[in-house]
Amino acid sequence: GTENFAFVQSRVLFIGLHLVSGTDIPNRRDWRNRLDDNTVWLNDNVATHRDEVEVIVVFGHSPTEDEANQEFFSAFAEGVKTWDVPVLYFHQDDDDSVYPWTWQRNLFGVSNLLNVGVREKLWPPLRVVIDTQVNTFNLDGESWHVGSLDDNDGSLEFMEAGGGN
Repeated sequence: GTENFAFVQSRVLFIGLHLVSGTDIPNRRDWRNRLDDNTVWLNDNVATHRDEVEVIVVFGHSPTEDEANQEFFSAFAEGVKTWDVPVLYFHQDDDDSVYPWTWQRNLFGVSNLLNVGVREKLWPPLRVVIDTQVNTFNLDGESWHVGSLDDNDGSLEFMEAGGGN
Protein backbone atom coordinates (compact mmCIF):
# COMPACT_ATOMS: atom_id res chain seq x y z
CA GLY A 1 0.00 0.00 0.00
CA THR A 2 2.91 2.50 0.27
CA GLU A 3 2.71 3.20 -3.49
CA ASN A 4 -1.03 3.91 -3.16
CA PHE A 5 -2.80 7.08 -2.06
CA ALA A 6 -6.28 8.14 -1.02
CA PHE A 7 -7.88 11.46 -0.08
CA VAL A 8 -11.30 13.10 0.02
CA GLN A 9 -11.97 16.47 -1.57
CA SER A 10 -15.38 18.06 -2.18
CA ARG A 11 -17.27 14.82 -1.36
CA VAL A 12 -15.18 12.82 -3.86
CA LEU A 13 -12.89 9.98 -2.74
CA PHE A 14 -9.76 9.78 -4.90
CA ILE A 15 -7.81 6.52 -4.77
CA GLY A 16 -4.57 5.86 -6.63
CA LEU A 17 -3.36 2.28 -7.00
CA HIS A 18 -0.06 0.74 -8.01
CA LEU A 19 -1.80 -1.23 -10.73
CA VAL A 20 0.56 -1.78 -13.63
CA SER A 21 -0.14 -3.60 -16.86
CA GLY A 22 1.76 -5.90 -19.12
CA THR A 23 2.57 -9.46 -19.89
CA ASP A 24 6.11 -9.53 -18.49
CA ILE A 25 5.54 -10.69 -14.92
CA PRO A 26 8.94 -11.40 -13.35
CA ASN A 27 7.54 -12.76 -10.08
CA ARG A 28 3.98 -14.07 -10.03
CA ARG A 29 3.82 -14.19 -6.22
CA ASP A 30 4.78 -10.50 -5.95
CA TRP A 31 2.27 -9.64 -8.68
CA ARG A 32 -0.53 -11.47 -6.86
CA ASN A 33 0.45 -9.86 -3.55
CA ARG A 34 0.29 -6.41 -5.19
CA LEU A 35 -3.18 -7.17 -6.58
CA ASP A 36 -4.32 -8.36 -3.14
CA ASP A 37 -2.81 -5.27 -1.48
CA ASN A 38 -4.61 -3.03 -3.98
CA THR A 39 -7.93 -4.74 -3.28
CA VAL A 40 -7.48 -4.36 0.49
CA TRP A 41 -6.35 -0.71 0.13
CA LEU A 42 -9.33 0.12 -2.07
CA ASN A 43 -11.93 -1.60 0.12
CA ASP A 44 -10.47 -0.21 3.38
CA ASN A 45 -10.52 3.36 2.06
CA VAL A 46 -14.04 3.05 0.71
CA ALA A 47 -15.19 1.63 4.06
CA THR A 48 -13.46 4.45 5.93
CA HIS A 49 -14.81 7.29 3.77
CA ARG A 50 -18.04 5.92 2.27
CA ASP A 51 -20.37 8.03 4.42
CA GLU A 52 -18.64 11.28 3.48
CA VAL A 53 -18.49 10.89 -0.33
CA GLU A 54 -20.85 10.98 -3.29
CA VAL A 55 -18.40 9.82 -5.97
CA ILE A 56 -15.33 7.56 -6.00
CA VAL A 57 -12.51 8.07 -8.52
CA VAL A 58 -9.90 5.33 -8.88
CA PHE A 59 -6.62 5.75 -10.78
CA GLY A 60 -4.51 2.88 -12.09
CA HIS A 61 -2.22 2.38 -15.04
CA SER A 62 -3.73 -0.91 -16.18
CA PRO A 63 -6.57 -1.02 -18.69
CA THR A 64 -9.46 -3.18 -17.49
CA GLU A 65 -8.93 -5.74 -20.25
CA ASP A 66 -5.38 -6.57 -19.06
CA GLU A 67 -5.53 -10.31 -18.39
CA ALA A 68 -2.79 -10.20 -15.75
CA ASN A 69 -5.06 -8.07 -13.53
CA GLN A 70 -8.42 -9.77 -14.00
CA GLU A 71 -8.44 -11.08 -10.43
CA PHE A 72 -8.25 -7.49 -9.17
CA PHE A 73 -10.87 -6.18 -11.60
CA SER A 74 -13.30 -8.97 -10.69
CA ALA A 75 -13.01 -8.08 -7.00
CA PHE A 76 -13.22 -4.37 -7.85
CA ALA A 77 -16.45 -4.84 -9.83
CA GLU A 78 -18.02 -6.88 -7.02
CA GLY A 79 -17.14 -4.16 -4.51
CA VAL A 80 -18.49 -1.36 -6.71
CA LYS A 81 -21.86 -3.13 -6.90
CA THR A 82 -22.24 -2.63 -3.15
CA TRP A 83 -20.96 0.95 -2.87
CA ASP A 84 -24.10 2.64 -4.24
CA VAL A 85 -22.23 5.66 -5.64
CA PRO A 86 -20.83 6.42 -9.09
CA VAL A 87 -17.30 5.08 -9.53
CA LEU A 88 -14.95 6.29 -12.26
CA TYR A 89 -11.87 4.23 -13.09
CA PHE A 90 -9.17 6.22 -14.95
CA HIS A 91 -6.26 4.46 -16.64
CA GLN A 92 -3.67 4.96 -19.36
CA ASP A 93 -4.95 4.01 -22.80
CA ASP A 94 -2.60 3.10 -25.64
CA ASP A 95 -5.38 3.39 -28.14
CA ASP A 96 -4.14 5.03 -31.32
CA SER A 97 -7.45 6.84 -31.57
CA VAL A 98 -7.57 10.49 -32.51
CA TYR A 99 -9.59 11.06 -29.35
CA PRO A 100 -7.79 12.12 -26.16
CA TRP A 101 -9.95 9.81 -24.03
CA THR A 102 -12.39 6.94 -24.35
CA TRP A 103 -15.12 5.84 -21.99
CA GLN A 104 -17.33 2.86 -21.34
CA ARG A 105 -20.45 2.79 -19.17
CA ASN A 106 -21.56 -0.25 -17.20
CA LEU A 107 -18.09 -1.71 -17.00
CA PHE A 108 -18.31 -5.45 -16.22
CA GLY A 109 -22.09 -5.04 -16.27
CA VAL A 110 -21.99 -2.81 -13.18
CA SER A 111 -24.32 0.17 -13.71
CA ASN A 112 -22.43 2.59 -11.44
CA LEU A 113 -18.94 1.84 -12.86
CA LEU A 114 -17.53 3.98 -15.65
CA ASN A 115 -14.21 3.22 -17.35
CA VAL A 116 -12.17 6.16 -18.72
CA GLY A 117 -9.02 5.52 -20.76
CA VAL A 118 -6.73 8.52 -21.21
CA ARG A 119 -4.30 8.56 -24.10
CA GLU A 120 -0.69 8.76 -23.00
CA LYS A 121 1.54 11.75 -23.79
CA LEU A 122 -1.52 13.94 -24.09
CA TRP A 123 -1.30 17.70 -24.38
CA PRO A 124 -3.09 19.43 -22.95
CA PRO A 125 -3.70 17.05 -20.05
CA LEU A 126 -7.26 15.84 -19.64
CA ARG A 127 -9.32 18.12 -17.41
CA VAL A 128 -12.00 16.37 -15.38
CA VAL A 129 -14.70 18.34 -13.56
CA ILE A 130 -17.01 16.41 -11.23
CA ASP A 131 -20.27 18.08 -10.26
CA THR A 132 -22.05 16.14 -7.53
CA GLN A 133 -24.89 18.69 -7.50
CA VAL A 134 -26.15 17.67 -10.94
CA ASN A 135 -24.61 14.17 -10.99
CA THR A 136 -22.34 14.75 -14.01
CA PHE A 137 -18.71 14.96 -14.88
CA ASN A 138 -17.04 16.81 -17.71
CA LEU A 139 -14.00 15.65 -19.65
CA ASP A 140 -12.08 18.18 -21.73
CA GLY A 141 -8.86 17.17 -23.41
CA GLU A 142 -8.71 19.99 -25.91
CA SER A 143 -9.65 23.53 -24.95
CA TRP A 144 -9.66 23.99 -21.18
CA HIS A 145 -6.24 25.64 -21.09
CA VAL A 146 -7.28 28.44 -23.48
CA GLY A 147 -10.70 29.39 -22.16
CA SER A 148 -13.75 28.25 -20.28
CA LEU A 149 -15.47 24.90 -20.67
CA ASP A 150 -18.54 24.64 -22.83
CA ASP A 151 -21.07 23.10 -20.43
CA ASN A 152 -22.20 20.64 -23.09
CA ASP A 153 -18.77 19.62 -24.36
CA GLY A 154 -17.92 16.20 -22.97
CA SER A 155 -20.47 16.32 -20.17
CA LEU A 156 -21.80 12.90 -19.20
CA GLU A 157 -24.22 11.76 -16.55
CA PHE A 158 -22.80 9.35 -13.97
CA MET A 159 -25.67 6.91 -14.30
CA GLU A 160 -28.71 7.12 -16.47
CA ALA A 161 -32.07 6.36 -14.91
CA GLY A 162 -32.57 2.63 -14.65
CA GLY A 163 -28.85 1.89 -15.01
CA GLY A 164 -28.86 2.04 -18.82
CA ASN A 165 -25.90 2.64 -21.10
